[in-house]
Amino acid sequence: MRLTELLFSFKGRIQRLYWWVATIAVGAAAGAITGILEVAAKALGHSVVNPDTQQFEATGLFGIVVLLVGLVNLWINFALSVKRLHDRGRSGWWLVWQTLILAVAAVLVVVAIAVPKAPVWWVLASVVGVVALAVSIWLFVEIGCLRGTQGPNRFGEDPLGATSAGATMTATILQPEPGRPVERQSLRHILFGFRGRITRRPWWWGTIAIVVVATAAVLAILLRVGWENIEHIKTLDVNSPSVRAMLLVSAIVTWPALALGAKRLHDRNYSGWWVVVPTVVAVVVAVLQNTGRGGTLDESSLLVSLLGGVNSLFSLWLFVQCGLLKGTLGLNRFGPDPLGRQADASI
Repeated sequence: MRLTELLFSFKGRIQRLYWWVATIAVGAAAGAITGILEVAAKALGHSVVNPDTQQFEATGLFGIVVLLVGLVNLWINFALSVKRLHDRGRSGWWLVWQTLILAVAAVLVVVAIAVPKAPVWWVLASVVGVVALAVSIWLFVEIGCLRGTQGPNRFGEDPLGATSAGATMTATILQPEPGRPVERQSLRHILFGFRGRITRRPWWWGTIAIVVVATAAVLAILLRVGWENIEHIKTLDVNSPSVRAMLLVSAIVTWPALALGAKRLHDRNYSGWWVVVPTVVAVVVAVLQNTGRGGTLDESSLLVSLLGGVNSLFSLWLFVQCGLLKGTLGLNRFGPDPLGRQADASI
């Protein structure tokens, strides 16, 4: 595939590596070009200060070029993502649906702000916003995380060059263990059990469900409290009913989140105890802030900032392990392969 087809065409299929590299490279290039144009516009007196952001914005010809750079970047992102959806055997129109849902959510937020005495608009905006979040997470997983369909599909040839012969070889190498059929795990065990292994798919679906439920619950609490009365939430005052409600929501969703993460770490042949680390750090930070030793959500102490930074890096490692990487092939110390595979001793 030529570079122009990769960046601008909506036909064909591309693999994950091309999508990640092109998206990051084009985004960095667009950001650098925009920055240079804005600096030049400011130096030449072709910029104004935005009263809302207090940032300089290019005007005149410079502003037009900045707009064009943004549009080109948007086109390339759509073209890359459409081809990745094709690689997954899905229609590129899913991106259009995502855009429409986000637009509806934005319109509902504007209406809710314009009509503050009608809370129903905030409820509608929250519901549509949760749907938009779920669709966006699903699309990110499909586009950036999962391998494309093996062999040709309705959108073209496999960009990795896989053939039916290759698929047969893979099926031979990754065959189910003799006498050990793949066991179907119950939903209760997937969400609440800490033993065994699960694949990436149930981890993603479970995580998305947890995020949607938690987001809806938090939005409901904020709507109940009122957007203008959330200062006690920022200070994490446990005497506040709204803070207690949020802590209860956190406690409810923490168990299934830990259970999902532990079984995915087992699938990667790591101890499930690693998944507890971010929760422990978060509890320590909450205690520090509630006792006045860690500041507030707006102004954190140095210790809380350091803990937050380390926790973010560790959480990123957990995300890669749980959401992106395949489990170990065949039996490991935590149980049989959930895909029913076994390692071929001849390889």
